[in-house]
Amino acid sequence: MRFSTKLVLSLLAIIPTSLAQNACTNIGGYCHDVGRYSCSGFDEYPVAGYCPGPANIQCCIKARSAKCEQNYRYGRCVETVFCNYSGGTTVSGICPGPANMKCCYYP
Repeated sequence: MRFSTKLVLSLLAIIPTSLAQNACTNIGGYCHDVGRYSCSGFDEYPVAGYCPGPANIQCCIKARSAKCEQNYRYGRCVETVFCNYSGGTTVSGICPGPANMKCCYYP
């Protein structure tokens, strides 16, 4: 059996792309060109490093959609203000995105 070099190379090019897109969907987002248009929803924010392609292709995450976990406690990535207002406790360094997005654990 003889393999086509073009076929093998094209399959190798697909693998990193699908893994990177899975990285975005695993945190509750979708890959989008934020250079031309911002994320679709008003409560979504872009996060770099989770999507394949140029820097303007970023993972758009809906606030309160990304899940977070620490020491078997499960929470949601939300804006600090929203978490404090609803009586939750925030933990830094778990959620992707800007500094005001933190993991919120509710009582």
